Amino acid sequence: MDTSRRQLTPAQRSAKIERDRRRRRERNMEFERLQKAETELQALTAAQRNENSCLRHRNERLNDMVSILENIIQQLREQNRELQQKNLGLEQTMKLTHGFHLINVKAPMKKFLRISLLLKVQGVLKAVFQMPRGFPIY
Repeated sequence: MDTSRRQLTPAQRSAKIERDRRRRRERNMEFERLQKAETELQALTAAQRNENSCLRHRNERLNDMVSILENIIQQLREQNRELQQKNLGLEQTMKLTHGFHLINVKAPMKKFLRISLLLKVQGVLKAVFQMPRGFPIY
């Protein structure tokens, strides 16, 4: 035996053994508590990863939907611009033809329409036009 160590009395040895047992029990309990905490954290991490994955997929679908909606908005804006330009053209045509009145439209031939217009400018004048079928009349 090592003589450099001081010898313990039986009461001291018993107390030391009891302290060592208590410390081992406490360490084991702490280790088990940490193991449980690790298991719980691993489960929470797995659940969080799953939720993150679902959210990522949902976000991708929503981004795709936003992209589609942005394209639709762009198309509608372009259609709106075209309609505004057409409307402006129609308004200008209406201003130019303010004195014209359509009196009759006949279709005696298959290829042409006969359109009679009455122009009220410095008296009454009558003009007859023949236009190809499908010619837009506004």
